[in-house]
Amino acid sequence: MLNTFWMRALLVPVAAIYMFPSGTANAAIPFSTYGWQRVAPVGAGFSIMMPGAPGVSTKTETTGAGATTLHIACYENGGESYCVAYNDYPVALDEAGSLKGIRDHKVGKGTLISDTDVTMNGHHGRIFTAMVDGRLLGCEIYLVGQRLYQVLYTSGNALQGITHGTAFIKSFQLAR
Repeated sequence: MLNTFWMRALLVPVAAIYMFPSGTANAAIPFSTYGWQRVAPVGAGFSIMMPGAPGVSTKTETTGAGATTLHIACYENGGESYCVAYNDYPVALDEAGSLKGIRDHKVGKGTLISDTDVTMNGHHGRIFTAMVDGRLLGCEIYLVGQRLYQVLYTSGNALQGITHGTAFIKSFQLAR
């Protein structure tokens, strides 16, 4: 088991990579070389690259803003998880407060490593990394009108996050 000093030394490069806004280096990532495929559900308003065909599901959640249906696409392989989700809220949400609240909920009792405000196509979001239950979490979230988009990468191996997680998160594109 790595001690705290070495864990931080490994995570600093990961945090630095996740701090770059999504979409800045998409053209440079040779996804086809590695067999990654584009995922763009009809009507979802986004596209993303995944290393395999994701499993797709929906679930209804009750939130403080009302009931909402969460649409989820996840691919898991070798201790890594690549997920993208979206849902529509019945009412408009406070953008800054909601993005911060979602970040805080995802990190929970974990350790926040980096947190950056970003913009894509004029829409505000956040990219953050954290250690949660011994796993690296990389997350990008956007609130577009009443629709929330979440991109989540987790791995038990921080070094995988440097390449796999960064490529996955940076491949996310809003269509609207």
